[in-house]
Amino acid sequence: MDGPPSKRARFTPLATLGPAQTLTVTAQADLQDVPAEVDTVTLTTPLADPSVINTLPFVTTLRVNNREFGRRNGFSEAFVDALTTNSTLETLDLSHSGLPKDAGLAITRALGSNTTLTSLTLQEFDASLMFENADGLGEAVAAALARNTTLTTLNLSKLYGNGNVVVVADTLGSNTTLTSLDISNDWIGDAAAVAFAGALARNTSLMSLDISANQLEDGAGFAFANALEINTTLTELNIAHNILREAAGAAVAAALARNSTLTSLNISWNHLGSGLAGGGGGVAFADALERNTTLTELNIKGNSFENDVGMAFAGALERNSTLTSLDISSNYLLRNGVGVAFADALERNTTLVELNLKSTSISQPVLDNIREKLAGREPPYIPYTGPYVKAAVAATLRANAQFWGGP
Repeated sequence: MDGPPSKRARFTPLATLGPAQTLTVTAQADLQDVPAEVDTVTLTTPLADPSVINTLPFVTTLRVNNREFGRRNGFSEAFVDALTTNSTLETLDLSHSGLPKDAGLAITRALGSNTTLTSLTLQEFDASLMFENADGLGEAVAAALARNTTLTTLNLSKLYGNGNVVVVADTLGSNTTLTSLDISNDWIGDAAAVAFAGALARNTSLMSLDISANQLEDGAGFAFANALEINTTLTELNIAHNILREAAGAAVAAALARNSTLTSLNISWNHLGSGLAGGGGGVAFADALERNTTLTELNIKGNSFENDVGMAFAGALERNSTLTSLDISSNYLLRNGVGVAFADALERNTTLVELNLKSTSISQPVLDNIREKLAGREPPYIPYTGPYVKAAVAATLRANAQFWGGP
């Protein structure tokens, strides 16, 4: 971004410039004579006069990285005044800033009339927000989203309380500008997640949603399965580290089989394989891979899947031609002859380039069998963590770029 010519050749000794044109500010003096090439400023100390931010029209990204910001008397008010009158920032990251609740409320309220900001991060904004509604922070965000027409990325993760984010769901249903939303680690629970799933079904702009680690259970799983059947814009969904269990997981898989827009799904650590005969959600996901033609990344790590799921995935990989990344690690699905079937499938699959098989209980006889089948082939050198496994499967993948493996 062009700036005054006189500033281009002058660098402040205290300023640290990185390769991405980032200035790390450790003192107020660092913001004197800032070169116009700098478009990102990271504040590591409270400023005596925060309004100086508004004298740098070429700076479009501001990050705050010090919890002391909220403890310096008078700084919060001056900082908020500067931000609410700013008209050049496009990205604002206030994660771990320690700013008080009132600052968060003022900033989000100002967002309603802001016309330049495209990305806002309030992740772990203030430890005092845990388990409460932050006196209306969620409502302020929802109201701002209803009026704002420029924000595309919003991160509300680690606010630890469903009151902070659940009220955003109704607005999300009608918002037409937001493309990425992160509400991970907010412990919103099943009822709030169902509301978000309903909003997702109505939304026509969101492309990426992270709702991981939120104590979601069956009800949320079925609701998101329904949303995936209806929504036609979402391309990335992270619903990992919840408790969807087998039946809800199978419903998500069935929706995935019919969905034609999702390209990345992380449903790891969701208890999908425990307690249901026939592999539960695991076999359903293998079946979905045979029919889905858009998904390129799938993570089903840590779901207690057994050999029947491993066999199902071996068959699916023979027929799938779009998946490029698969993580089935931390499952017990490649024991005995299943590993051989998996290796056979990988010989015929020509699209997979990333594969994580770590902690899949591959036995030594299976490893030896794989080595025998691959005898005479020269795999590319790839460091590996387990004996034979990485090198052996790398041979079947030949030119494939990445693989992690281990017993």
